[in-house]
Amino acid sequence: MPSLKASPEGLKKIEEAITRISSETGWAKYGEDWAEEASKLLPKSYTSNGEIQEGSVSRATWNRFLAVQEPIKAVNFKAFCDLLGLNWEEIADSPTNIIPPTKENQATTQISDSHQDWGDAPDLSATSFYGRHEEISTLEKWILEDRCRLIAILGIGGIGKTRLSIKLGKGGIGKSALSMKVAQQTQGEFEYVIWRSLLSEPSAQYIVDDLVKFISNEQETNLPEIFSDKINKLLSYLRKHRCLIILDNAESVLQGSKLAGQYKDGFEDYGRLFKMLGEAQHKSCVILTSREKPQEIALIEGENRPVRSLHLSGLDKLEGRKIIEDNGTFFGTDDEWEELINFYDGNPLALEIVSRHIFWVFNGNIAKFLEIGRNLFGDLKDLLNWHFNRLSEAEKEIMYWLAISREPVAIELLRDKIVTLDAKEKVAESLELLNRRLPITKSNTGFTLQAVLSEYMIEQLIQQVCREIKSAKSNVLNSHTLIEAETKDFVRESQKRVIMKPIINKISQEINEIFITKQLNKIILCTQKKNLKSGYTAGNVINLLNCMGVDLSDYDFSRISIWQAYLQGVSLFRVNFAHSNFFKSVFTQTFGNIASVQYSLDGRFLAVGHTKNEISILQASNGQQISICRGHSSWIQSIAFSPDGETLASASEDGTIKLWEVQSGGCLETILGHNNKVSSVAFSPDGEIIASASGDQTIKFWNLQNGECLRTLEGHTNWVFSVAFSPDCEIIASASSDGIIKFWRVNDGECLKTLQAHSLGIRSISYSSNGQFLASGSFDKTVCLWNVEDGQCLKIFQDHDSEVLAVAFSPDNQTLVSSSSDRTIRIWDIKTHKCIKILQGHLSTIWSIAYSHDSRKIASGSGDQAVRIWQAQDGKCLKILQGYMNSLWSVTCSLNQQLLAVGCEDGTIRIWDSKTNNFVGLLQGHGHIVWSVAFSPSDSYLLASGSGDKTVKLWQAEKGECIRTLKGHTNVIRSIAFSPDGQTLASAGDDKTIRLWIAKTGECTNILRGNAARINSVKFSPDGQLLASGDKVRTIKLWHVRDGKCTSILEGHTSAVRAIAFSPDGRTLASTSSDKTVRLWNVSSGEIIHVLEGHTNDVNDVCFSPDGQLLATCSLDQTVRLWCFQTGQMLNILEGHTNNVCSVTFGFDAQNLILISASEDETIRFWDVETCFCTHVLNIPRPYEGMNVTGAQGLTEAQISTLKALGAVEIEN
Repeated sequence: MPSLKASPEGLKKIEEAITRISSETGWAKYGEDWAEEASKLLPKSYTSNGEIQEGSVSRATWNRFLAVQEPIKAVNFKAFCDLLGLNWEEIADSPTNIIPPTKENQATTQISDSHQDWGDAPDLSATSFYGRHEEISTLEKWILEDRCRLIAILGIGGIGKTRLSIKLGKGGIGKSALSMKVAQQTQGEFEYVIWRSLLSEPSAQYIVDDLVKFISNEQETNLPEIFSDKINKLLSYLRKHRCLIILDNAESVLQGSKLAGQYKDGFEDYGRLFKMLGEAQHKSCVILTSREKPQEIALIEGENRPVRSLHLSGLDKLEGRKIIEDNGTFFGTDDEWEELINFYDGNPLALEIVSRHIFWVFNGNIAKFLEIGRNLFGDLKDLLNWHFNRLSEAEKEIMYWLAISREPVAIELLRDKIVTLDAKEKVAESLELLNRRLPITKSNTGFTLQAVLSEYMIEQLIQQVCREIKSAKSNVLNSHTLIEAETKDFVRESQKRVIMKPIINKISQEINEIFITKQLNKIILCTQKKNLKSGYTAGNVINLLNCMGVDLSDYDFSRISIWQAYLQGVSLFRVNFAHSNFFKSVFTQTFGNIASVQYSLDGRFLAVGHTKNEISILQASNGQQISICRGHSSWIQSIAFSPDGETLASASEDGTIKLWEVQSGGCLETILGHNNKVSSVAFSPDGEIIASASGDQTIKFWNLQNGECLRTLEGHTNWVFSVAFSPDCEIIASASSDGIIKFWRVNDGECLKTLQAHSLGIRSISYSSNGQFLASGSFDKTVCLWNVEDGQCLKIFQDHDSEVLAVAFSPDNQTLVSSSSDRTIRIWDIKTHKCIKILQGHLSTIWSIAYSHDSRKIASGSGDQAVRIWQAQDGKCLKILQGYMNSLWSVTCSLNQQLLAVGCEDGTIRIWDSKTNNFVGLLQGHGHIVWSVAFSPSDSYLLASGSGDKTVKLWQAEKGECIRTLKGHTNVIRSIAFSPDGQTLASAGDDKTIRLWIAKTGECTNILRGNAARINSVKFSPDGQLLASGDKVRTIKLWHVRDGKCTSILEGHTSAVRAIAFSPDGRTLASTSSDKTVRLWNVSSGEIIHVLEGHTNDVNDVCFSPDGQLLATCSLDQTVRLWCFQTGQMLNILEGHTNNVCSVTFGFDAQNLILISASEDETIRFWDVETCFCTHVLNIPRPYEGMNVTGAQGLTEAQISTLKALGAVEIEN
């Protein structure tokens, strides 16, 4: 931005104008009035959220304008001239006479318009800010002239720190108020301004990540895991950019009642953060507001140091009087006014509360209050206690709810939360009465409490709940929930930290956990005897027990109301909920890995398609399940709502398209016609036809009424992944795995245009709702934005670190969203082509995304079995709908056939005694799916495991001990294998490398590189000389173990190689593939011996029998098959699994050869090889195993069905 300063002649005119105006107004030449008035003349700007932002200019800038030593921003120069009634062009020096800013002052004089994020900062425009002139001047000097790095504004609660900090940056008093005011007045000097509250006790890691993402313009996604590295990353940005960071309510992470300045358990990282922010060199400023001084600041602050503290005292008589007079008409002498204000030390909040009290109780007569009330209200706490004790029960109920809610609450929602009818009916009246006595904050979204009031009410709530637990009574426990199961996730987490955990901590100091549990059980028994039809008692008890870590198995919660119980992710073995009434309670869903999500066009429903081969239809507003669509026999790749929202179409890997009635989940039609997996389905905008795309390289149009194929579009030469209709229904676009997009005319099927769009396959395309743009997401890690009319690529977005799997336009045509296997979602501004938000939180590949009808929310579905609902404007995660599907990915037997190990979806390894089928133990330690397990061939109890957490672990399986963790891979580990002598371990996965380790020491001896894609399987030859690998790009490589060189490449499969196995004699290699075949290769020559066909879907695993005569394979088609090695003939099909069969291995049972299979249906099956009968089945316990829901009310049929799928039963006791 250009900068200006006054010429010598111009300065004379300025002085004359100042003299004239000062004589009329009484303004001091260097006072703040000039800056305040000039701020009103500045043009308005916009925040990062698109909100109007009033401009402001500081007194320090006014002083620089008068000093004429250095130029100031042109916009400020012009505003000052306008204020003085001068033509700026006549005042400004010529550009040639303006000395360019030096390196040292460049940041202050030529900073562009700042990026601002005010989060949940209070709106100062709704309140008055009085006084603090001296404090503001001091802070401005420290920030602008002394370039302080870290400043703490300190003072007791309600003194006004927040408002002052905001005023420094946002453009409008009080500790918090002061910080806001100063922020407003200096915001023009910074490139980035960000305000965050620590009131809800976010972790230091979260705050640092949040700051880095904002200052990097959402470009930083792969942030370091080690906290010191996170701080260094933040500091690098604070050195590069001039930033103003305000962290409000820092006392929230301090102990408070313990040693001054020390941190609560788990929040010690804030100390490290504050220390580094103060000591390390950077050009930014961080402001903390707090009621006490963090110890790091006490150690490093000083008058001449870049770390300083400002202690706020109360307001003076004049400023305090203004606050009081804002609340009505008051009567008193000057001495009485002074006595009143001095009595409360000028505390703004205390004055505001007492003024309301004086106005309504004493009719504004200050003298009467001083005579009667002064002895009652010695401090702010006394004031609050007096008011609290005089609140009606209805008013207390509302005050508790406002504090519990942790965010503004609309009056309708407040009424919905309240239990008692009397309080429900009086919500509006009670709020009006409350506002006369206490400052209830009202915003556009509802009502809330100022921080000190909220804290006071939470303190009262905690004390009351603790009293009730000790006496085994339920009053507040019945009228209020301590956490809200159906609220936004970040709100519920805040409720846990601020309410529930402090309750447990406080009462645990008085009575032991056993007695607490006993008292909570008494409360439940009492509730059951009273037969209460409404209330939060049971939900609170369940949530408290769960938060305490109590095992809820066999608990009896029958015949009571269970409101706001958060049961997602909670094990409820044999819990009795018979005849109970559920309300706003949340359960685990049956989702598997989620491949597709979609909102209905009217916004009522959210559909979720997943790898349990089902579709869940949810109420979009609260996530409640209303129906389940069952019928597909393989994974569901795509779903689409009809325009009227009554019908849902689905496309599956089983080769079919199905139409479903949304409300009931009933199948209306099954459409057959494609010769391969169906990857995409779409309704035409007029609802007349359905289009589908398939691996058979075609697009088909179907009659919605009778399922008849209307037309087949041919022209693609590879898998067609995605189709999308234009909004006017005239064009349909298709995208394929060869990187091509085609545009077809719907009426006659003519191909109008072909674009070679990407260098790799295109996974997703989407039309903008105005029809002007098409977006494509590709395996080449890019998103392309296309002009539909001329086919020109307008922009290539290259920020994703891995394959882009889904794209979608917002219905308002403002933004484009993309998701990737890099586990991020990016929101792009269509006009500026910039990434404006990065959404992070999913733990695995994000397969699908969808905008809500109003563009306000984004739904995403991931391989972590979760659907996340995001707020599009600020990127906050509002809700997580967590599924449960504990797929079994790998099975192996120990050398002595004694132990059986299985790698599970939940990151655990389960061990059974294969002779007795008794469960031996659970190996825990991995942080992600265990994809592969292998026993050592030289030690029956040495087990290795490879996981999605990028580590290999070695275990002593019998004892359940982790011996060693091997680190080095940079991505998911898909396969591990021991060498025949057990000395070497090989691991491979998504980072395209194979690592060889010494099993005994964990040392990595070699890294084999050269694969072009992820490696799905590795195996050693029986002599240990060769290592084979199979990868995603259809190739098998043979490596010489000694020198790590690739000796040969076997090619022939037409899709990804899934698994490989050497024959016992080492002469033959078997391989399985997504092309549905098994191939047998001559290891020496590389020739194909046999191609085994019969499976109808991806073949996942293969193994040889010990004598080499048999081959066993398993598949996504849910079958296990036995083959004759010599002839390649299929001998038998073993059926029984109800989902993808992932792994097979041979073993022995009393000398009889058996086959063991593990599946995504969460079972292990044992097969007699001779008879091909299933002899027995091992089941993984589900989270709700044996939970009794007989006669349960408040649950939909779909919810009951889901609970049963997770183990629940209906049995009368």
